[in-house]
Amino acid sequence: MRSSLLNKEQLLKNFLVWLSLTKQIRPSDGCWIGALKPTLRREAVWVAIIMSVAIGAPTALATAFARVEMSNLPRSIFQRWFHSREEDAGERLVFRPAGYPLPPARGRDGIEFREGGEFVHYLVGPTDRSQAVVGHWRSDDSKTIGIDFPDMSLLPYKLVLIECNNDVLIVVKQSAP
Repeated sequence: MRSSLLNKEQLLKNFLVWLSLTKQIRPSDGCWIGALKPTLRREAVWVAIIMSVAIGAPTALATAFARVEMSNLPRSIFQRWFHSREEDAGERLVFRPAGYPLPPARGRDGIEFREGGEFVHYLVGPTDRSQAVVGHWRSDDSKTIGIDFPDMSLLPYKLVLIECNNDVLIVVKQSAP
C-alpha cells in the first residue's frame, strides 16, 4: 500500500516537473502552481486536483493544490477590509485594511479575501459586533470578482475592482445575474 501511495505522489511530482520543463511554470517562489503563468493557473490546478483524486493521492495533496491563488488579483487584496462609508462616492464603495484609523462608528461591515477562493462578509450584528458569513470568490478577470454564499444566507454579487493597494480597496458592487 505504501509503495503505491509513493508512486501516486511521484506521478503528481512528475506532472509538475513536466510543467517546468515545458516552460509553463516558473518554480521561483517555492509555490509551484502559484508560479504558473497566469493564463495557465486555473487549468493546472484543476488538472492536479483531478489527477490527485483519480489516482487516490492523499487529500492533503489535493487540498494543497486547491489552496493556491487562482487569479490575477493584486496580492494586497488578500486581507480583511472594513467599509469606510464616509469615503464612499456614488456607487464606489471604499474599504480600508484592518488597523487603519477609521472614525468611530456603531459597527462596520467588512470583507475578507483569502487565497484559494474563500471569502468572508462581515455584517454588523444586533449588538454592533461583527457576524461572519463565509462564502467563495472567483475572478473572471483582473477586475471582476464574483461572490457567492453556499448556504444562501446572502445573495450572490459581483465586485468590480477600481483600485487596490495596501491602504485602500475601492469597488463597485453589482447584483449577480
